[in-house]
Amino acid sequence: MLGSFAEFSTAVELRHRSWDDNLDVLEETNSVPVFIDEPKFRDSTRQRLGSRSGTLYARFHGRQAEKWWHHEHRNERYDYLYSEDEIRPHAALLKTVAREQAIQKAYVFFNNHPGAKAVANAIMLRRDLGIPVTEELPPTLKAAFPQM
Repeated sequence: MLGSFAEFSTAVELRHRSWDDNLDVLEETNSVPVFIDEPKFRDSTRQRLGSRSGTLYARFHGRQAEKWWHHEHRNERYDYLYSEDEIRPHAALLKTVAREQAIQKAYVFFNNHPGAKAVANAIMLRRDLGIPVTEELPPTLKAAFPQM
């Protein structure tokens, strides 16, 4: 199926451990493996942050393990605010990987969207990466997330 998209840049998010030994398909199609941060379960994929062809793609879903499979509303699974102590090592790792693997493009997304937590965490990550936010932040956002 990935071959159908050969003319496009592709990133593939694999979540099941059965893919850990079958990543050849990504190499064959020059697809970028998506690094995911989420609760880890028995069958979760085990991965390292890395790149392919100078491109890095990462998604942070939150770590709401107790609501991951059993929730009333799907947003409960993503209702998670990463702490500064959780963001800091990811920023350091992103810097290291960018330097060591000659990253030309990096895509980093936060999917912990309820209550603007993704926005707050993205700002925190930018701060730790030394990438300033140049726009004035809404006072309500600053009040809700003083750790930014």
